[in-house]
Amino acid sequence: MYYVLEGQSVRQEPDVVAWAQWWEAATESGARRIAAHTLPDGRWLSTVFLGIDHAWGGRPPQLFETMLFGSEAGLEETYCGRWATWQEAMDGHYRLLRALREGRAPEA
Repeated sequence: MYYVLEGQSVRQEPDVVAWAQWWEAATESGARRIAAHTLPDGRWLSTVFLGIDHAWGGRPPQLFETMLFGSEAGLEETYCGRWATWQEAMDGHYRLLRALREGRAPEA
């Protein structure tokens, strides 16, 4: 249920206390954010490690999330995509960034 990120690798953490300690340190240091970009129109694209499986049934654990917000300060969400691996998350983030820079709508 609980996962930690070690570089680009994910490891399941069975000890909730150890996970919580990692979570706090990673959040404070910014290690959970794997990519972020502000678009020319002010929208903000962010991809983070979630640390908890967000698949909710049958799929591989969804441990990364890419979100598009109206701005970095005003966090009204306009898109959300989830990923199982660091590489999928990076690919998804940059695919979405490219589409947005080309004036295309976000795609799943």
